[in-house]
Amino acid sequence: MEKVWTAYDEDVGKSVNLVDPELITLANGQKAVLGESELTGKLLHIIISSEQAKKYFEK
Repeated sequence: MEKVWTAYDEDVGKSVNLVDPELITLANGQKAVLGESELTGKLLHIIISSEQAKKYFEK
């Protein structure tokens, strides 16, 4: 079962599910999940730990 990632969407005022989430690395080295809001289509991200990145994105 695939993990459902959620992030806060200011336009809606609540947390929404991310569509097609992908793992990115920020300029400071932190890992984040980037995806589109299922309600507004806005790109959102949520910072995650390295352990979460390994668990959900390593194949």
